[in-house]
Amino acid sequence: NNSSTNSSNCRRLLNLIRSLEKKEKDHDETYEGVMQDTVELLNHLIALYSCHGLLVGNAQKAENILATQSQTMDGGRRGNKKGNKVNISKAASNDHDLSIVARQQESSEDESLIFTAVLRVLPPTANLESSKEGNNSKLDNDQALLISLVSELCVAITQRIIQEMDTTESTCAVAEYELLAQFGKQILAGLVTTMQLVALDIVARNLPGKLGAGYSMECCLTLVRLCDLVHIQTLNSAM
Repeated sequence: NNSSTNSSNCRRLLNLIRSLEKKEKDHDETYEGVMQDTVELLNHLIALYSCHGLLVGNAQKAENILATQSQTMDGGRRGNKKGNKVNISKAASNDHDLSIVARQQESSEDESLIFTAVLRVLPPTANLESSKEGNNSKLDNDQALLISLVSELCVAITQRIIQEMDTTESTCAVAEYELLAQFGKQILAGLVTTMQLVALDIVARNLPGKLGAGYSMECCLTLVRLCDLVHIQTLNSAM
């Protein structure tokens, strides 16, 4: 069914991203095939989530996610009164409750992998620090394309949540928001880092005698030349 296929696609996307991280573009004959599969899957997920949301209408899974969130919050309130560190097991009062929580966590795990994949594509803060120190943190055409696509994926997910919350406030939309909220701060940090890398590159390109110094970001995130200054549109939308 759609939900099972979506879970499979979430796992597959993360596996593809991890595979790309291990391959060298010019020295691995399987690289191009993996890159093509990744781009095709991202485009498919963007279209799917734009129309049906991250949970593709699976109300049962949405209820499980919200139930897990509720138990986590309840456990946190009880634990904080005692000054203890809280984990999900303390939110359950017996073995039966623990098994329910475990199943609920597993049911939402696959959709969470989408955001894990997004974070693996977005450049870490360390790349920004390296660039400020004058070291090259190259983002080639393929990396720029992946950043653009995962940004569009974030846009698709968030816009669908907003639309649903404005009209019906469906259980799926609320659960999707809860999943996104867990990763929102990290994703924003990754988007900001990307924009700062682009800004550094623009400065480098305009330094006297430094023509081409910013080659690491030569291709903008919409695959238009950097000098056209339209590369920030996708990132702005995602933020």
